[in-house]
Amino acid sequence: MKNLEADEKLKMLIEQAKKLGFAVRKESGTFESSFCNLNNKKIILINKDDDDESIIKLFVENFLELDLNDVYLMPAVRDYIENYKSKE
Repeated sequence: MKNLEADEKLKMLIEQAKKLGFAVRKESGTFESSFCNLNNKKIILINKDDDDESIIKLFVENFLELDLNDVYLMPAVRDYIENYKSKE
């Protein structure tokens, strides 16, 4: 995913999140983008005013908290997450 533009990375991460059972909503407002649980539903709320790189970071950091060992991830997404983890 290194060579992809930020908007392409974000599209892939959103697609992956949906496959993992997250509802993804893009809204405007005075809030920070976040992963949350609402009535036992997994939701990712994205502030439309946030830049793509900060949203990508949010996705990757939250994906790192999930047990994804037995979950199919697109190879580009898994590589990106693993590379991000190794930089920490």
